[in-house]
Amino acid sequence: MSEFTYELPTDKDFYNGVKAMINAMTIMLYKDELCELLDKGHCEIYNTGAFSHKRWDATGVKIHFYVPMDVYSKYCFHLKDIQPILLGICNRIMPPSAGYDILEISISPDVLTKKEKSDTLEEIKNIVPSNNYLNISDDLVEKGKKMANAYITLYALENHIRNYIDMKLTEKFGDSYMDSIITPKKVKNGIETRKNQEQSKKWLPLRGDKDLYYVDFIELADIITNNWDYFKDDISDQEWIKVKMQEMYDIRCLIAHNSYISDDNIQLLDLTTKQIITQLYS
Repeated sequence: MSEFTYELPTDKDFYNGVKAMINAMTIMLYKDELCELLDKGHCEIYNTGAFSHKRWDATGVKIHFYVPMDVYSKYCFHLKDIQPILLGICNRIMPPSAGYDILEISISPDVLTKKEKSDTLEEIKNIVPSNNYLNISDDLVEKGKKMANAYITLYALENHIRNYIDMKLTEKFGDSYMDSIITPKKVKNGIETRKNQEQSKKWLPLRGDKDLYYVDFIELADIITNNWDYFKDDISDQEWIKVKMQEMYDIRCLIAHNSYISDDNIQLLDLTTKQIITQLYS
């Protein structure tokens, strides 16, 4: 008979325990960073269902931490130093008698966090008379809210992938990395086209100071796959990232044209976004 209870703490209790231990420690590397990272986030404990191979009859778990996007962006380049410290704290919080060994942890931005903002559609509804031809139905408002949240998720995903590519290539080649990497002709042509369009519409804000900011979402996958040696240590499968980004691009096109996407597509968007970002930054 096993000596373990096999009862996992709740995600909330475990998260609060980790925060409490960090706050109680007087000397610890990256304490301030960890306190800020975990201040308003949450975690999910994933039971692998497989033996941990660390203790007899113990099961392995993985812990995913989700933190506010602005704080994540602030510290994403330090995660490789922060994660081992956080893992050590998690091991101290997990009750030994539970029979669960932590195999790994990850820290990802909580792209689904809903921030309070004024509801313009509700204001419009209050202004437009009910008999007006411009009347906005409740159904349209609810669909608009869904599409707005989907857009926020896609915006976060696209720009985190772009920042990740920029970070990896800058480390290797410096700021002028676009001159050193393999860039397909269609991607180069797209960059030049967008730059020329920007020059002809000077009232619009500039995209950025690097060519990478002029690369379309689906073309980011081409940058990764054509320069695989610089990304393969983080991304486990070349075909996987191509397929996932194509799925996201198809949804992106629907949203960009104000089409309504199904609940299944929204679930796919949410899940795949977490999968991709976890893969890139873990």
